[in-house]
Amino acid sequence: MFDFKDATVENGNVSNYLAPGIHKVKVTEIKSGLSSQKQSPYIEFTVSDENNATCSQQYYLTTTPGQSGKSAWDISKNAILQIVMAATNSDEATAKSKMPVANNQDELASKLSTILVGKQFAIHLAGEWVNPTDTSKKSWIKSVFGSYKFAVPTDRISELRHNPEKHIKGTNASAQESAPEVVQSPAANW
Repeated sequence: MFDFKDATVENGNVSNYLAPGIHKVKVTEIKSGLSSQKQSPYIEFTVSDENNATCSQQYYLTTTPGQSGKSAWDISKNAILQIVMAATNSDEATAKSKMPVANNQDELASKLSTILVGKQFAIHLAGEWVNPTDTSKKSWIKSVFGSYKFAVPTDRISELRHNPEKHIKGTNASAQESAPEVVQSPAANW
């Protein structure tokens, strides 16, 4: 017997991932982890829009300075502060007073979750080319949290700027002669 009860229709180009650009999002999750190679600690923010399309960003917490003289934490703490300012609609001093003190990445993720999960803000997402090692597969653009001024309260969304050509890093290894196409892969490791 042929039965269609479990048949589904594929959504085609509809993506579950946010594309580079400016979006109104809310924080849905903050979790901690360790990188696979160096076992470096990080916290990962996941945001989603009203259609439940998501983007995640890992902020590394290593305090040992690199060649630039800055540690990963030196860079991450500024971005995290900006997210807290945007999501709580507060100035820098007020946001700093809300920032938790934590002994490890698990505690930091838990305390930031209490402050941020469910809070809405506007974000600028940049893009990054991802080139699979399997050259038979096409490259795609993965969205990443922007830099500099990338998060503001939703009522100040007009302050964010997006120039697609300027905000996509890397190169497309499977480049065609036509204009680059933004493709979000469900297999992308967000």
